[in-house]
Amino acid sequence: MSSRHPFPPSRARRSSAALCLLALFATFATFGASAADVDRKVPDGTLTYRIVLSGHAETNGPGATHGQVKIERQLEATVRMYGSVTNDPNAMAGGAQMISLQKAAEACGEDQACLMRAVSAMSSGQRQALNREAQHTIAAIGSDTAWTHRYQTPCQGSASVDDSSAHTGRADDGEGASVMVSGHATRIGKRKVDCSDEDGNFTLITHDGGKTYDVQMPSVEVEVTINEFNPHIPPYQRRVTIPEIHLKDLVAARLDGPQGGHKIFPKLQTVSGPVSYISLPNVPLKAEVSWTFNPDGQRR
Repeated sequence: MSSRHPFPPSRARRSSAALCLLALFATFATFGASAADVDRKVPDGTLTYRIVLSGHAETNGPGATHGQVKIERQLEATVRMYGSVTNDPNAMAGGAQMISLQKAAEACGEDQACLMRAVSAMSSGQRQALNREAQHTIAAIGSDTAWTHRYQTPCQGSASVDDSSAHTGRADDGEGASVMVSGHATRIGKRKVDCSDEDGNFTLITHDGGKTYDVQMPSVEVEVTINEFNPHIPPYQRRVTIPEIHLKDLVAARLDGPQGGHKIFPKLQTVSGPVSYISLPNVPLKAEVSWTFNPDGQRR
């Protein structure tokens, strides 16, 4: 997502089409105080969040085969966000008469006279319904807010990975026989989070006039060192991804006010251990997310 436009292109096009139609049927509605709402100033804000990923799994097989994997990963950051007025495309969808008029506009193309004839052909009841729908849609303009990370603005944050595994089982001894072997491995790494590399991925967007909101936190890669504690295999580097978290339809405390909460994903994804071994299980990864968003000031 771009910090300049918080919505995907397809949704943005639908919003633009609806706004173009508003110019046509503005005579059916009274703009009232909503015009001032469009021009309201939105304060910047600060998003602080913490993601804890954890998981543990064990497996036992024949012949004393055993394996266990433990996953511990964390990500925390404090991010400066830029606030702006926006429109909820879902609210701009309109009712039956607006949809009918939009279809007529698509059929008429650039022919304005064609579109006016479609409006003139509406019955009195249809025009009254259009008036109500236009009022509702116009009231939705500018009633929502989008906060996105400010381009090239640094943030304070860190990510860490501390995974481990242990296994016991049979392996080929190289001469046609099998022997019992055991071993363990670790996967460890840390990094500072540089938000300037992830511009536009941190977003908080309100919907339905500020009744609900969504929060998106981008994925972060951490370079880790894998150590198999084997004299024949020196430690080596790999990358681990802490996945993107997208929280949807959260109930807002109040319009443009402080927001926060805690959410648990019992099984965000399934991951493997530091090394591949026949007895090692895959691990269902649990995610615990806590967040706080504080605007610099109140809506004005």
